[in-house]
Amino acid sequence: GNVKTYNDIAGKVMAENGITTDDLNSHITPRIAELQNPRDVHFKPAGSEFLAQKVAAEIEAALPKK
Repeated sequence: GNVKTYNDIAGKVMAENGITTDDLNSHITPRIAELQNPRDVHFKPAGSEFLAQKVAAEIEAALPKK
């Protein structure tokens, strides 16, 4: 129930130390009911794929351009 509070604190610490983060919580929150298993912290396969696509896009954006 305190995900936003913890993420805000972690985001501040990471920013202060120049560490890039990828906020997956805000990415999935609008679709949480659809992509998370009911009454569970784990995601359905479609939810894992949705998050993986976001992670891959962030990694690709951070790589040097050719």
